[in-house]
Amino acid sequence: MKNDAVTQQVLDRIEKRIEKLGTVDKPTLKVIAAPVSPDRPMIQPSGIYDLYERWAGVKRVDGGACIFTEPSDDDPDKSIDLYTELNEYGVVYYRRYLYENSGIPNFIHGINDLLEHAKTLYNACDDSVEIQVHASVNNVFKEELARNLGRSGAMPLSSPPVCYDSEVCVSTPETYASTDFDEAKHRKTILEKLTVPLLWAFNVPIKSGPIVEYVRDLIRENV
Repeated sequence: MKNDAVTQQVLDRIEKRIEKLGTVDKPTLKVIAAPVSPDRPMIQPSGIYDLYERWAGVKRVDGGACIFTEPSDDDPDKSIDLYTELNEYGVVYYRRYLYENSGIPNFIHGINDLLEHAKTLYNACDDSVEIQVHASVNNVFKEELARNLGRSGAMPLSSPPVCYDSEVCVSTPETYASTDFDEAKHRKTILEKLTVPLLWAFNVPIKSGPIVEYVRDLIRENV
């Protein structure tokens, strides 16, 4: 991810908030859409809140709004399962915990959720800007994906797909106009360009035609 000062300040503030809200050392999928070198706000924070005021769990925060559900009292580690934040500079942040034997659909659903929030935000903005999308999995050293990649009876692998990095980060190789998020073809392209590289880090042979086609089938089912 490009180290843009404004975007990094927003992300640092989000991460500090999440750290105070709950456990941060679980396996996690994180997806971010952000303008390239934002130099001014795209929308007022009140405008962001208005987009989500009917959602359960929406809160006003510095520069925008966030959506999450407070951990229940019987949760032993008081962790937040899902956190989303939208900021006045056009930064859209999505974080979700991954669970044992997660599969490709978990990646696709999470990335697609981020893209839907990005579409909502950018549709409410007057100006079009260039956006890059980033995805990462965190705290995943020796974590396994489902051997059948997340679908019953689908192309089982000869060995469990295991990650040997703690963190894996990928980005779209090109930028997209913020107006592109309205179009399913662009969202499908972004999903493929982020999902396939994440699988590489789990020792999945992504040059395999059947595996790539399987990913595309799942994307078509969800977008």
